[in-house]
Amino acid sequence: MMNMHEVRFERHRDHFERAQILLDMGQTRGAIEELQADLAENPDSPDAETLLALALAMQEDYQPAEFHVRNALSNEPYNGFSHYVFGLILMETKRDEAAEREFLEAIRIMPIYPDFHAIYAWLLYRNGQVRKAEKIARNALKLDPENVEALRILGHLNIDDWRVDVAQDTFRRALAVNPESSASHAGMGLSYLHQNDKENAHRELRESLRLDPTNEYSQNLYLNAVKARHPLYAVFWRWSLMTRKMGQTRAIVMILGFWFLYTVTLQFRSANFEYLQQHPFANYGINLLIYFYILFAIYTWIADPLFSFLARRGWIK
Repeated sequence: MMNMHEVRFERHRDHFERAQILLDMGQTRGAIEELQADLAENPDSPDAETLLALALAMQEDYQPAEFHVRNALSNEPYNGFSHYVFGLILMETKRDEAAEREFLEAIRIMPIYPDFHAIYAWLLYRNGQVRKAEKIARNALKLDPENVEALRILGHLNIDDWRVDVAQDTFRRALAVNPESSASHAGMGLSYLHQNDKENAHRELRESLRLDPTNEYSQNLYLNAVKARHPLYAVFWRWSLMTRKMGQTRAIVMILGFWFLYTVTLQFRSANFEYLQQHPFANYGINLLIYFYILFAIYTWIADPLFSFLARRGWIK
């Protein structure tokens, strides 16, 4: 016959296990209720407090999430999972330096967990430390070759380096592991946009939003895919892809070159006004060049906000 301590332990385990199942199913509200019931019976359980913090963070309820994970760490300071969850909360609330410390501590305590390496790699990638992010992501894949988060990071790094075919192979690997990953479909959609493959991009991003309608990143990419299908915006999109592929320095040099050509053309027209008046064909060509530059400059300035406005109102699809 079980004593009262054993009964309490059994209830604690039941609440905790049900909460884990509910979180895996995406039912955060039910998981929170189970964990709150668990903590009512076992107020000093760091595992329950940490999982409750994670569930609250998934609902973007960061203040109580931070309260619970701090409690968990005060009871068990060497719990790697608690440091990991605390890092997630700090990362989502834009406290990246503190988040990095927590992720490194989680990795120090539990170095064999690939998710700890992968989320740290995302933090580095977000802060522009791309080569270090790649190294950490590859560490995660050494621990688990099918780690979806690490695969997605490598996919985005390959897109940034314009190795789009390699990126697509990486996203396919991630989707083979988890075909219901909204973020992986979004990454694949982004890769198609970089290839100017508007239809496949539209399909992948629509699937991403079907899986997670609240994904703001997918929403923004989907908006770009919708705009890129319009022939007038497609010109601007191809121009954007070309300048991105050139890199920032070369793109700036090219734009300055166009500006120099424009000013030289204006000066030539001014200095040779009488000659141009006597030669209509030359005058027409010079004016056409000047007007083309002005129209293209205005177009590149207004195209993105204009077509974003039209797409958000459903006027282009």
